[in-house]
Amino acid sequence: MSNTDNALVVNETEYLPEEERVKARNGMAALGLSLRKAKWLVSLLTLIGLWWIVSLYLSAQVLPSPLQTAMAMLEDIRDGEIIGHLGITMFRVVFAFMLTMILGITFGCILGLSRKAAEFFNLWMVVGMTVPALVYIVVIFLWLGLSEFSAIIAVTCTTVFTISFNIWEGVKSLDKKLMEMGYIFGAGKKLMYRKVIFPQLMPYIMASARFGLGLTWKMVIFVELMGRPDGIGYMINHWYSLYNMSHVLSNAIIFIIIMLMIELFINRWLEPRLFAWRPKTSR
Repeated sequence: MSNTDNALVVNETEYLPEEERVKARNGMAALGLSLRKAKWLVSLLTLIGLWWIVSLYLSAQVLPSPLQTAMAMLEDIRDGEIIGHLGITMFRVVFAFMLTMILGITFGCILGLSRKAAEFFNLWMVVGMTVPALVYIVVIFLWLGLSEFSAIIAVTCTTVFTISFNIWEGVKSLDKKLMEMGYIFGAGKKLMYRKVIFPQLMPYIMASARFGLGLTWKMVIFVELMGRPDGIGYMINHWYSLYNMSHVLSNAIIFIIIMLMIELFINRWLEPRLFAWRPKTSR
């Protein structure tokens, strides 16, 4: 259906009764959702097909086929060991992510609301974001040892500067006229934060949360691979040392599926409810 046809359908619905118009719009929305799902399915099948074709020309130690990887995944799930390691990794991801967001939002708001703090920490924010993650991890492991606490701190240090910078930019972009209007009408600090400042910051907080979550779980896997005796990163390193690429991919794919489910929860369920006050725009 062309864009002209779509426009005609939309215009024709304007002359229908309200109930019929709602049904027509819901039908078009459902059709759009079905088309998006079909595109996702085609994209996934294309990726699996390309994977299978390339695996025909390489050995299983280099790139196992999708079927071999699926069999290894079923074996890992049936053994049950992967479930315990997955739970440990998820605990680290959630704890480090929450700590990063709390520190990042707090520090970003301080930088955005205080010019003196921004001038003092501006250079160190740049330094913090440019230091390689490997340096943070190695230094913290040397200082604090190979403990659970040091793993969480190492992951937090690699992500907190980026989150703080995003929130800082969000605070700087607040509508000053809207804030002045609130003060003129006698709004207190609590009401200003709840009704004026926080809603304007929510897009930046959600964008930082999605970016921070992706960065956090990558860093957790990296930390586990380097210095922890458990977790998905440890299992990937274990199977790598045995030259078993099927189980390496199996462990990685299981964790990726879990993280995609969390991402879909944030994108499809949480964000629409947090931003229900926004006017809906056509995509």
